[in-house]
Amino acid sequence: MFGSARPAVPPPLIVPSMGYPGMFQVPSAPGHYFARAPMARFWGQLPLVLFITQLSVEWALEHPTRPFGLGDLAHEDRRAMPDHKSHSTGLGVDLYVINKVGIQRGWDVERGPTGVTTIHQKGYDAALTFELAQLVTKLKKDFPFIQALFNDEKVKKAMPHFHTDKEDRRSSQHDDHIHVLLQGKHPYTPERVAELLRIRYDL
Repeated sequence: MFGSARPAVPPPLIVPSMGYPGMFQVPSAPGHYFARAPMARFWGQLPLVLFITQLSVEWALEHPTRPFGLGDLAHEDRRAMPDHKSHSTGLGVDLYVINKVGIQRGWDVERGPTGVTTIHQKGYDAALTFELAQLVTKLKKDFPFIQALFNDEKVKKAMPHFHTDKEDRRSSQHDDHIHVLLQGKHPYTPERVAELLRIRYDL
C-alpha cells in the first residue's frame, strides 16, 4: 500500500468532508498534478480517493519527474456538473495523457483548458501513457472498476477492458484522457483507513 514500500514517499493527507459524509478531497501526492479548476471538483468517495493516491504514489516511484494530470472527480455534495455529467457519483476520475516534453494541462477561467495534448498530436507520449494505463490495470484487482474509456487503440488491444468511444456510444472526447469509473470497493482495513484520516489532524 502507498507509503509503506519505500519510506521516502510521504503518506497522503486525506481530508474528509465536514458536511457531506462519505466524501473526501483528493490529497496532493507525488505522481499527479491538478489539471482542472477549481479544487471544488476534486472530491470523491473513499475508494476513488484511495485509488488515485495509490496510483499517484506508485507512478512517482517509477517516474518522479513525469506526473500525470488529474481531471474531474465530483463536487463535494455530488451535485451534477452541467459541463461534465458523468462526474456526479464520486467514483469516476479523468487521468490526462502525458506529453513528451512535460507540457502540463491547465485551466484558464476565461479560455478554458490550456496545454491540451491528445493521442493525435506529435507531443503525445504514447509509451508513458501506455504505462499509466498498465498501472491502472494493475490496480484493478484491488480497486475493481465498472468502466475504463480511452481512445488509444494500442491500449485497447493490449488491455481489452479499456473501451473506446466507438464501442461505447454513451461516451465521447476520450482522446486526451483516460476515464475510470470504480465499483466502490477498496482493499484497506478499517484500521488503515483510520490511520490515513488521522494524519491530517496529527501534524
